[in-house]
Parts: sequence; C-alpha cells; structure tokens
Amino acid sequence: MIFNLFGSKSRTRVRKITLHIGYEKCGSKSIQRFLHSNRTRLSEQGFETTDVTKVSTYDLALMAYAGMPGFRDIFSNRTGKNFSTDGALRQSIDASLRKAFASEPEAHWLFSFEGLLHVPPAGIVRLRKLLTTFCDEISIVCFVRRQDRQAISGYTTRLRNDGLTLRSPLANIDGGPVGIDYFACLENWRAAFGREALSVYAFEDNTDVVEVIADHLGLDTDGLTFPERENTSLSAHSQEILRSFNDLHNNQADFQDHLPELRAKLRAILPKGLGRLPTRAEVHAYLTRFETGNEDLRGTYLPEGSAFYRELLDYPETEQIERVSREEVDAWVQKAALAAGIELAPR
Repeated sequence: MIFNLFGSKSRTRVRKITLHIGYEKCGSKSIQRFLHSNRTRLSEQGFETTDVTKVSTYDLALMAYAGMPGFRDIFSNRTGKNFSTDGALRQSIDASLRKAFASEPEAHWLFSFEGLLHVPPAGIVRLRKLLTTFCDEISIVCFVRRQDRQAISGYTTRLRNDGLTLRSPLANIDGGPVGIDYFACLENWRAAFGREALSVYAFEDNTDVVEVIADHLGLDTDGLTFPERENTSLSAHSQEILRSFNDLHNNQADFQDHLPELRAKLRAILPKGLGRLPTRAEVHAYLTRFETGNEDLRGTYLPEGSAFYRELLDYPETEQIERVSREEVDAWVQKAALAAGIELAPR
C-alpha cells in the first residue's frame, strides 16, 4: 500500500512515511498516545516521529501546511511562533522537516492528525508535494465510522468545544448535519497518492484501532505499551446540563471570559455514562444524506460484510427527554468554577 514518486534527490530522502489521516472519533487520540508513549521502543524498530509538526501529540502543522482555514493561527498560537503568511509557515515547516529527516534518513516516519481526511484536493496536492520531496514511499491510513455513530460520539465534544445548544446529536453548531462523505474524501486522496497507497479500516470492524495500526506497521509489540481504552462520554443527563449551560450563558457578557474554562471543567466533573441517542426515524432520515457515498465505499474501500453497514438496532423508537432545572445547572456551574479557580459574580 504505497505511493511511489521519484523526484529530486537534492535533499535528504527517508525510507518511508506513513500518514494517518483520521477520521475524528475513530480512535485517533489513542493512536497518537500510543506513538508518543512508545517513541523510544519504536525508534529501536526503525520508526520515528517528530515534534516539529506537532501540537501535543498530533501533527496539526500538516493541516496548516495544507491551507485549512484557521490552522496557521492555531499552530502559531500553540507553538509561540508568529507566521504572518501561509508562505512563511510552509517555509518553516519544510526547513524543520528537512532537519528532522536528516537525523534519521533510514527511518520509517509516522504522522497523525484526525482532520486530514477532509482536506480539499488542493491541500492534499500541497501535502503530497511536501512529502514526496523527502520520500518515494508513502502510505496513507484512514479509519472511518458510520456518520450517525461518529456524530453521536462527538456530541459531548461539540457541547464543550463549540458551545452547541441544540439537542440533536446529529447536528452541528449551525444546525446543519454532522458528518462527511467518506467516499468523496478518500477519492481526493486516491487522486493524489494512488489507490495502492490507501489502507482504509472501519472503526466498527475492529476492537482496538491501536492494534490495527501496530499490525499495519508490522511492529514487534513485545515491550510496547498500549493505552487504556476509554469511554468518557457524558451521560445524557450530563449532556443536557452542559447544553443548558451553553443555552443560558453563551451570550451573557459576564460569562464570556470564562466560557471555555467552565465548559472544560463541566466536561471533566459531570457524571459519565450513555449519552443522548436520536430515534431510529431520525437516524434513517439523517443517513439518506450519505447513502450514495456509503454504498460506494462498499467493495471499494470497505469489505462487503463490514459492520459499518450494521442495521439500526441500537436506537430508541421514541425521543429521549432529559429535564434539568436552572437550579441544577447553576449548582454544577458553581462546582466547576470552584474547581477551576474562577470567581463568579453573585447571581
């Protein structure tokens, strides 16, 4: 599963690059923690990662290099570097990668960021031009999760990060549907790198995505540490508390300076459990938006019998309704403020 392109030999060439491109809520953070926590032992097996493209454990700089809106500023802010233009950022990343690769030219280099799957064609071509100046053998790895399950898994994240006020787990902050056409996105990557470069796995077909990555790379797993699997979704009741907080305070001036901190702390302290589920009818209607693309995946990128296509047996027939009082929300907000060291004005 490789992409071969013979280009200029004027700079350091590395043996191989594997790029994990996502998708969100498909175990990406577990993969990144695995690569980070095993850096020394992976290096002993000929695998390397680099901090020059990273924010925390993920290679956010590649999104910025691809020209995705807002990511240059995010990378600048997180790294303390001031890139005034896209050109300045790309020049810096190119130089940093050249230096990193020169340190271990015989290594197999690993990169991971969950949002890369939906980079548009021009951005993918830009990344290809960057990577193929350093390497003739590039492998692209992607995990997909059916849109309804992916959206539900990400509902708590949207409540926390985006300040979502809608009750539907299938909705974005603007009220539109969550989710992408996987087939269309994968075809963009195929057009740039070739079909043989792409390895696509359904999240539903695997009990542990880290084990899949380890197998894909051909790792000797003796002595490697695997991150504990986590299920940290807020319960449906907790989600409603966080949603109600957003609804009450998103536009209140006296809360504006503290909204991100309070949402994060509420996310941390509210009880975990099974989150809100939409009804079967809602999911059926929602999935019609992705029906053609999902069918195109079958046999092209996913096996015929993939659990990605499993029937909708887990959804309720009637709407789940969680009720919370203003007093309950205020009580949790006070707990969150205390935990975060924030002094709120008396109400």
